[in-house]
Amino acid sequence: MPKPSPHAPRLLVSRIQRFCVHDGPGIRTTVFTQGCSLSCWWCHNPDLRGPVGHIPVVVQASACTESRRLKPAPQASTGDQRDIEVQASACTGSPDRGPKSAPHAWDPRQLADHVQRDARYWRASGGGVTVSGGEPMVQAQALAAFLAELGRRGHDRCIETAGAVPRDHFRRVAPHVDRWLYDIKALDPKRFRAATGGDAAVPVANLRWLLGHTRTPVTVRVPLINGFNAGTDEPQRIAAMLADMPRPVGVEVLPGHNVGCDLRPGDPDPKPAPRQVDAAAEAFAAGGLEVRIRW
Repeated sequence: MPKPSPHAPRLLVSRIQRFCVHDGPGIRTTVFTQGCSLSCWWCHNPDLRGPVGHIPVVVQASACTESRRLKPAPQASTGDQRDIEVQASACTGSPDRGPKSAPHAWDPRQLADHVQRDARYWRASGGGVTVSGGEPMVQAQALAAFLAELGRRGHDRCIETAGAVPRDHFRRVAPHVDRWLYDIKALDPKRFRAATGGDAAVPVANLRWLLGHTRTPVTVRVPLINGFNAGTDEPQRIAAMLADMPRPVGVEVLPGHNVGCDLRPGDPDPKPAPRQVDAAAEAFAAGGLEVRIRW
């Protein structure tokens, strides 16, 4: 492994999950970064919201049929492995609660070397690397450096984002991204702020900029959450907003669930009723959008 550059920005990573099949095309390695600009009450990765420190790691495995193995890596010097890896070959079970672990600040080249061991799976399946979180776009400088390194090696790069960051972050990162998975949660300002703590206008404005200034493929993901946007007019409003964007996008409806959530007393079960899921999908289809439900 090469020595880290003393001047390279470091990407704060909490864990790395391998053999993912729901984070973009093909088999992917997903890097989960620490920190988020929102505080959604139904968050499935609540351990990734906060600052550096010893935090409980909630490991989610989408599509798991095999047992998983949590492997805390050695507590080593800067640049060596300190993430928690998830062996999640074809996984769908409930999450495991792993040992406490501190996020690790990775040198971009060393992180690229680390994830690149999965490159044969990416090549065989049309996959690559997805950076998720938390909100990876809050670490724009370090994220761009990591993605640029992956690009120099010819690997496919995907970002999962909720878009709630300053525009400059998109300008810095966008040249190094091959595809986006972009969350739009709600358009009603009061509903959005009450549930996430953020400004509903920011993700929409950043999405409009992204679609107008790049040709990179974008899939809009709409988490459908009971007690938030399920059973409301949000799907119709989002469909109308997307129809007015500079270019078409596909839509994925993501029904909420309580796996990995850190729900407070009084919080509803995030899982929507099947009829609400169907109604949301129908609203997007009626708006002329290509839509799929991702259970």
